[in-house]
Amino acid sequence: MKFVMAKIYPDTIEIYYKDKLIATHERSYLSHHWTIDINHFIHTLKKKPGALHSSVGRCQLSPELQEIYHKYYINNPKDFIVLLELIREKNLESIIKAIKELEKIKIEMVNTENIKNVAFKSPTMDNPSESKDLSIQRASLEQISILNKMFNLNSVGGYEN
Repeated sequence: MKFVMAKIYPDTIEIYYKDKLIATHERSYLSHHWTIDINHFIHTLKKKPGALHSSVGRCQLSPELQEIYHKYYINNPKDFIVLLELIREKNLESIIKAIKELEKIKIEMVNTENIKNVAFKSPTMDNPSESKDLSIQRASLEQISILNKMFNLNSVGGYEN
């Protein structure tokens, strides 16, 4: 059995184990109200992904994540759990930006693997040399243009053929 110490403040509750802060929760003054951080349950949800749909943690997600869940993951909770891990690894803003990029191309392209590729492969300001080499992008757009002509498709995502 392990014991933890809780420090209760007006707005937060901090949980310590062996004098190390292991969790911080927003404090709720509502009667019979739980404030759940779904990140604490990812390991459990991986074992029972079907429980995600009716979980209190999912219901308390931010409005942006609620929309993403309902739009792309309602029938695929396993991938949504992986997406939550990506958000924890990267950040929500980067993931939303990646989703918007994929939506510009084709809405069916929005899935966890593609989001991960866009979010982690995007050039960053930390490495400006990546953003200077546009030869791969030009070659890709040229190939897409050829395929569009071959299949009589219109251009999407704001790119011209």
